[in-house]
Amino acid sequence: MNYRSHPFPWKHYTFENFFEQDDFEKIKNIQINNADYSEITGFRDVIKGRTFLNNEAVDNDNTLLSAAKCLNRKEYFGECFKVDLKDTYMRAEIIHDRYPFFHDVHVDLPCKNLTIILNIDKEDDKNLATDLYHSKDKHAKKLEWVPNGGVAFKIEDHRWHGFAPIEYKGIRKIMIVNYVNIDEWRDKDQLFIE
Repeated sequence: MNYRSHPFPWKHYTFENFFEQDDFEKIKNIQINNADYSEITGFRDVIKGRTFLNNEAVDNDNTLLSAAKCLNRKEYFGECFKVDLKDTYMRAEIIHDRYPFFHDVHVDLPCKNLTIILNIDKEDDKNLATDLYHSKDKHAKKLEWVPNGGVAFKIEDHRWHGFAPIEYKGIRKIMIVNYVNIDEWRDKDQLFIE
């Protein structure tokens, strides 16, 4: 993985070549899930049938084990992105967004510690990458879409981000990886725990 730090609009890291090519292809080729996008609010919590790279997913398809173990390298990612991940679990959601889904401007919950948003694949030529904001109401920039690349940042109360409303065709495949606090995260079935 190649990564670099950026100060604007707040400290974040962009990266390329996140997964080894074989693991990336396995993630890219996961069948489109049957998540219910009939209720669009700008947040994922209303979507039913979400897909996580959790213990159950690895048990059902052991070819995903290598990718899950890669994501579970907490010491490595902690060093890269300057955050303590010692008392965390890895939570990775594989997302197949469909229009009109957008992700409202928000700050992640503090129990998530670190967020990694990985671009996987898209069917539209438009730039469908993450947007960064100065504040809830002030857009700063749209990142560039790089397959097997994306953005990572430590969770702090001013790190506003989202996916601004845009019309797009087909599926937008991304993965959101969080390292969640062991004592605070309740949905253990979303996690990969070795």
